[in-house]
Amino acid sequence: MTLYGMMTVCIVCLLVFVLVADKFETDLVMFTALVLLMVSGILSPEEALIGFANEATVTVGALFIVIHSIKNTYYPELFTDFLI
Repeated sequence: MTLYGMMTVCIVCLLVFVLVADKFETDLVMFTALVLLMVSGILSPEEALIGFANEATVTVGALFIVIHSIKNTYYPELFTDFLI
């Protein structure tokens, strides 16, 4: 296995460990892993950002923004109070 391969495996293992530990926000962990892959030279900036050209990726990102906005309002509490 090449050096880049070993570095990639280490970064992915660290990523999974931090996600399972649930100490940091998911988006921060994923972005940090992406930056580590770019800084180490495993991914070029073009390769790292090509995934955002897909419309589905932008849609999922928009849904995360909507969900976060809804969670920060009182509407979920009103809805659950209405159901109970």
